[in-house]
Amino acid sequence: MKTSTILTASSLLATASLSKLETSEKFALIRAAEALRAHAEAYQSAVRAASERLRPEDFDEIARKEREGIDRTPEELRAVMDYNREMTAFVAEEETRDITPSWPLIEEPAFGRLLDSNPDLKLADILALKQTLVSEAGTPASENPE
Repeated sequence: MKTSTILTASSLLATASLSKLETSEKFALIRAAEALRAHAEAYQSAVRAASERLRPEDFDEIARKEREGIDRTPEELRAVMDYNREMTAFVAEEETRDITPSWPLIEEPAFGRLLDSNPDLKLADILALKQTLVSEAGTPASENPE
């Protein structure tokens, strides 16, 4: 599954209600949330590191000029455009990176109870959670990583 899906699921699960789940399902989702958060933090750390590494030497000065409405030189504009292009490419590559689940997956009935606990979820959010948390048909829960 893609990093972008994990980022969405991590954010959603961090604030999700687990009120209608059984205790064992709650613990499985807590372990999943911890693993998803670790992936999200690694992604954010990689983006911060890339930003610092790719940022032009005079970036702060260029940003100050922009804030103050001072014209920037063509070289400064090119440096900022190059930085933006490189960061966009880096983020796109990171967000489409495939991640193999290393967290416990839940069965569809438990996922249904998660949805019942969170009736305001939008369809896109439900799909991201399902792709991230629900075991595929035919895969017994006992074979899921824990």
